[in-house]
Amino acid sequence: MKKMKVNLRIKIIYTCIIAVFVSVFLIMQYSFNRSRNLLITQEAGIISQYMNRNELALTEVTDSIRKLSAASSTNKQVASYLNQSCDGNIYSSENVSRIRAVEETLTFYRNIFFDYRLHYIILGADSTVYSVADGIDNSSYFGEKFAQSVRQQPWYQEFLEGKEVSGWIAPCIYNDKGVFKERIESGKDEDFILFIRRIKDYNSLKFLGVSFVSFPTENLAQVLIPYDGAVLALFDKGNHLIYATEQSDILDDISAGRLSEDLQEDQDYFHYTKDGREYLVNHVTMAGTGWRMVNLVPLSHITQAVDKLHSTVTSLTVLMALGACMVCLAMYFYVNAPLNRLIHKVSEVNIGGTKIADMEDAKGRQMPVFGIVEAELEISRMVDYIEKLSAQTIKQKEIEQNLRYEMLRAQINPHFLFNTLNVIKWSSMISGAGNIADMITSLGILLESTMNRR
Repeated sequence: MKKMKVNLRIKIIYTCIIAVFVSVFLIMQYSFNRSRNLLITQEAGIISQYMNRNELALTEVTDSIRKLSAASSTNKQVASYLNQSCDGNIYSSENVSRIRAVEETLTFYRNIFFDYRLHYIILGADSTVYSVADGIDNSSYFGEKFAQSVRQQPWYQEFLEGKEVSGWIAPCIYNDKGVFKERIESGKDEDFILFIRRIKDYNSLKFLGVSFVSFPTENLAQVLIPYDGAVLALFDKGNHLIYATEQSDILDDISAGRLSEDLQEDQDYFHYTKDGREYLVNHVTMAGTGWRMVNLVPLSHITQAVDKLHSTVTSLTVLMALGACMVCLAMYFYVNAPLNRLIHKVSEVNIGGTKIADMEDAKGRQMPVFGIVEAELEISRMVDYIEKLSAQTIKQKEIEQNLRYEMLRAQINPHFLFNTLNVIKWSSMISGAGNIADMITSLGILLESTMNRR
C-alpha cells in the first residue's frame, strides 16, 4: 500500500478548520468566563443580603445583652442591695434574702429582654455572687466556682484596673461547674460570648460589683443563617474565632492574620485560593462590637451549573471539530479517489507511441496521489498533446497529398513527351526524312531508359 502524502491544499483546509474552531472556542470561553463572573457578582450580592440579615440578627442579640446588663446598673433596688455588705456573714438569713431579691429582679429583666439560654451573674464588691444560671442544677456552687475562677483571669484583672465601663470577652470557655478553661477539653466545656459591666452607685459612684451576661455560642446557630453550602464564622477584633458553622482551613488563615489586608473594608467580598480551591469570601464588620462576620463559599458551588454547561459545550465542540475533520477527510478522499484513478489512467494513455507520463514536460515530476487541480493539469496536458498530434497529422496529410500530386504530374509529363516525339517521328517518316525519325527514336529510347532508372 502506497504511503499517502498530504498536499498543501489539504493542510490549508485543516488549518482553516482548526482556526475556525479555535476562534469559536475562544469566543465561547470568553462568553462563559463573563457569564461566570456575572453570576459570581450576582451571588455575592445575594450573600451580602444574607450577611446584612445576620448582622441585624446578631446586633439585636448583642443589644439585648447590653440592655440586660444595663438593667442591673440602672435599677435602684439592685444597687441598694449591692450597696449592703454582708460583713462576712454570707449564709445569714438577711444575706440570703438579699441575694434572692436580686436574683428575682434579674430574672424579671431576663424574661423581658432575652429569649435564649444564658448565664446572668453579678459578682458583688463584697465577693457575694448573685446568679441566674439556666440549665445549672446547683447555681450556688456554680456561682462560687465562677467567682473564684474569674478573679484569676488576666482579662478580668485588666478590666478592674482599667477605666472601661463595659466590654466583650469572646470567645470565653468554662465548664458546667463555672471553671474557666483556655480551650475546650471535654464535652462538658462550652464556649460563650461574655459581656461584663461595672456596677456603680449613681449618687456616690461607689463600685458595687461586676455583672456578667454569658451567651452560649451554640445559640448563634439559631440566630445566624449561613448561605447554602457556605461556612459562616464570627471573629473578634483580634481575629480570634468566636463561632463557625463548620471548620475550614481559611478560618485558620484569618486567625493568623494572613487575610488582614483583604478584610480591611467594612463590607466587601474577594476571591481567595486555598490548596487549589477558590473561595468567595464575604465579610462585614459589625458596628459597636467591632466583630467581623465572614462567609466562605466555594466558587465551584456557585458556578456549578455554569461550569457543567461549559464542560458539556466544550466537549461537544471538540467532538464536532473532530467530526468535521473526519467528514472533510472522508469527502476529500471520496471525491479525489476517482480522480486519482483517472490521473493514473491518463498518465498511462499511449498516444502515437508515447505515454503521457513519458512526455518531455512530465519528466522529473512526481505524480500526485490526489487532487482536483492535479487531475485538471494532467487532463489538460493530455488534451494539449492530442491537439499537437492532430495538428502534426493534418500537416502530414497535406504533405502526402502534395507529393501524390507531384507524382501524378511526373507520370503525366513523360507520356506527353513520348506522344510528341512519336508525332514528330511519324511526320518525319511521311516527309521522307528517315534520319530525323531515327534520331527521334533514339532520343525516346534514351529518355525511357533514363526514367526507368530514375
